[in-house]
Amino acid sequence: MVDKEKVKGKAEQLKGKVEQAVGKATGSEETQARGTVHEAQGKAREKVADVKGKVKRLLGFDLTGINRGSVFVSAVGAVILIVIFRVLAPGRRQPA
Repeated sequence: MVDKEKVKGKAEQLKGKVEQAVGKATGSEETQARGTVHEAQGKAREKVADVKGKVKRLLGFDLTGINRGSVFVSAVGAVILIVIFRVLAPGRRQPA
């Protein structure tokens, strides 16, 4: 299956390259600069898609379905557990 974000990244890069060429042909430094930015944004989007794909393969499931709220609640729960542990075992030292 083709990753839509990778395709969007490639399209953004192509758009940037075209803008750079148009800017160069017309002598517009602003258009060239805008093209450079769009090309960099496309590369970044493609890299993010690569990383997301690797994480998905590593974990064995897609992260996009995870609700951000549930992740936040889990993080808050973890912090609460750490605080409780520190209160219940204050004399315990961390290994050096």
